[in-house]
Amino acid sequence: RLSAMTNKEEINIYEGKDSIVKFNRIYTKTFRCVYELHMYPFDTQVCTIDLEVRVLERFGMEIIPENIEFAGETVLTQYVVTKYSLEHTNPGNYDDGLQLKITLKRRLFSELMTTFLPTTLVLIIVYATNFFKDFFFETVVSVNLTALLVLTTLFVNVSSYLPKTAYLKMIDIWLLFAQFIPFFEVLLHTFMDLQRNTNEDGTEEDSNNGSTTKGPSLINVRDVNGKADDNFAVTVDKPKASELISRDEKEKVGKRKDFYEQAQSSQDSRYLKISEEISTKGTLAFFLVFSIIYWVFGLVHYFRN
Repeated sequence: RLSAMTNKEEINIYEGKDSIVKFNRIYTKTFRCVYELHMYPFDTQVCTIDLEVRVLERFGMEIIPENIEFAGETVLTQYVVTKYSLEHTNPGNYDDGLQLKITLKRRLFSELMTTFLPTTLVLIIVYATNFFKDFFFETVVSVNLTALLVLTTLFVNVSSYLPKTAYLKMIDIWLLFAQFIPFFEVLLHTFMDLQRNTNEDGTEEDSNNGSTTKGPSLINVRDVNGKADDNFAVTVDKPKASELISRDEKEKVGKRKDFYEQAQSSQDSRYLKISEEISTKGTLAFFLVFSIIYWVFGLVHYFRN
């Protein structure tokens, strides 16, 4: 309606019922989300923000969960925002306020390429040592110990960039399992070599003439010119122990091969056969069974959440 005639200026007057006043305010809040890392890297994190109106302001203010907009990117460096919602904390009592819930699912590709793939490749190399010839015993041990060192270094590096926790994570279980394989292989091949080379009284046996020598067979060392050093030489029957560590690589490999071919186990041969079955078949079966259980359990939890 128009103003009265007594007013010098013409003013349009509107009743309150026909007018809507909107007041917008933007709040910026930094919050902390506590992560549960038991299932890392198959974890899914759920972060919540609780919004509540103070008691003295409830008479003139009500918060309603109508619209929610996620302005940022849903694909983050380590996570993917899969779900977000805004709803009443307690549907039966609106005075309890609202709860904003954000669901973050971890991206697996990074861990696959930096942890799981390298450990699997190292374990394949460890398993391949089971098919080395018997006279490459030192090589088998060296490869397994090197693999154990690599896996231990990887375990330390992974633990260093993750938050410190008092509980084991899924990634810890995998890395501990990977370290156990080369450790077990060293013990197994040592036992197998002991079965091939020693009698019950701890002496080494030569199957050509039945002579025995106490202690290690690697006794004599040759100098640069190939001459045996008398200060360190001990006479043994063929194959000569000095030849087993000769500076001539061809001679050393040949004599080691002859030594292992001639070495006979004085104990029951079934222990050696069982050990060989464990090294070639048992280790592979154990790795496959553990891997299947581990990945099925992890992926079921990952996709279920």
